Parts: sequence; structure tokens; C-alpha cells
Amino acid sequence: MRGQGTAAFRDWTIAVLFIDARKLGYMVDRLLRAFADEDTEKIVSTFHAWNFTSPINCRQQ
Repeated sequence: MRGQGTAAFRDWTIAVLFIDARKLGYMVDRLLRAFADEDTEKIVSTFHAWNFTSPINCRQQ
């Protein structure tokens, strides 16, 4: 459970999450990419899975 004890929180000084979203969304023009609600939900769920589990267990979604 989060918030219980000293080891409950991740050391964020070394944590990095990279989400390759190049294939998500659609191009509005040459420079601007927009995301549909489904794309945003996929990114959010990936973040939450990474945030609340070990990064090793959440390699690809």
C-alpha cells in the first residue's frame, strides 16, 4: 500500500518513463500531432501501470 513506511515511495531522482507515442494520434498539420481519447487513455494507463508497479514489469503495453 502506498504511503506505508519509508520504502513505500519510489526514488524519483533516477526514474524515467519514456512512452514512444509516434504511432499514436493523427497529424493536424506538418508540425502538430493530436491525440484521440483512446490514445490519451493508452498513455495514461501505461503511466499508471508504471507508476504503481516495478518498471521492469511494465516494459510494453
